[in-house]
Amino acid sequence: MGEGRQKARSVAIRYLKYRPRSREEVRRRLVREHVDEEVIQETLIELEKEGWFDDLRLAKEWAEERMRTRGLSLSAIRRELRRKGIGEEVIEEALAGVVYDEREVVFSLLAKKAKSGRDDGYLVSLLMRRGYSYEKAKEYVRLWRTGEEI
Repeated sequence: MGEGRQKARSVAIRYLKYRPRSREEVRRRLVREHVDEEVIQETLIELEKEGWFDDLRLAKEWAEERMRTRGLSLSAIRRELRRKGIGEEVIEEALAGVVYDEREVVFSLLAKKAKSGRDDGYLVSLLMRRGYSYEKAKEYVRLWRTGEEI
């Protein structure tokens, strides 16, 4: 194995050991390290054969984590997964397998953030930053404040 391939493999494995990554994320990392494109392709094929990439598992875990910890909408999670280089079919399959109660996620987020005395405008903009439309965010805040059911 040449010095360039060894460097590429070392960089890639170190990057993958930190947390699971998509094939595209690793490719981008190797490009930033100024690795030759041919060496990048050989390295990615080698790592794929060894089982380092599982985009479906990565997408499912990412979606669940981002919903649980950040209260993101499905559209925001889709955007993040696309940025990671995960294909549309894999994204759809991953999200189909995720249990997602949007109301529960939003209300949990609102309860956490409202503790600090935030006004409704702040809460609406918070939900919008998490990927919800203005209308949906405003309605969720209203429902949460009044305790109404959807």
